[in-house]
Amino acid sequence: AEGVDDSWMASLKPIFKYFEARTPETLTEVQEHTITWHYCDAADEFADVQAVALQSHLVKVSGNAPVEVGLDMKRVEVRPYGVSKGAAISRILEQLSARWRLEQRVESEERLARLTEEPGERLSRRSGSLSPDDDPFGRPPRAQEPASGRHASSTSPRCGGGAG
Repeated sequence: AEGVDDSWMASLKPIFKYFEARTPETLTEVQEHTITWHYCDAADEFADVQAVALQSHLVKVSGNAPVEVGLDMKRVEVRPYGVSKGAAISRILEQLSARWRLEQRVESEERLARLTEEPGERLSRRSGSLSPDDDPFGRPPRAQEPASGRHASSTSPRCGGGAG
C-alpha cells in the first residue's frame, strides 16, 4: 500500500525476535507492512502464555504508532491500521465497481444517443451508403405519380395487375 507508515517496524522487530528465541518451535515472519509471530508448532500451554505476553508487551511499546496488534489463529500480528487482505480486496472491489458503473453509464448514454437520432441518420451513419431518402430495405424508389393525378399504369404490381 502506498503511503503506509512502516517506521514502527524497526522498533518492534527485536521484540518479536526475543519471543521467538525464548519459545521453541516459533517463527517470526516479516512482510512488507506486517510482522507476525507464528506459534502453531510450539507446545500449547507455554506458547499460549507467551503469545498473550507478547501481545500485551507490543500494545504497551507501540504506544501512539498507527498499528493494530492482533492475537488469533496461533499467531500474534502487528500491522498498520487498515492494512489487511480484506481491506485490500475491499478497495479493489470498490474500484472495479466504480469502473463498471462508469462503463454502464457510457453504454446507456450511447444507446440513448442512438435512439434519439433520426432513422435515416442512424442508417446512413452505420452503412455509410444510405441517405435519409433511401428505403432502409433496399427497394427501388417508387415511380412518380403523373401531374394530372392519374396512375402512370393500370398494371400496378401492388394491386395484382390487370387492365383498368
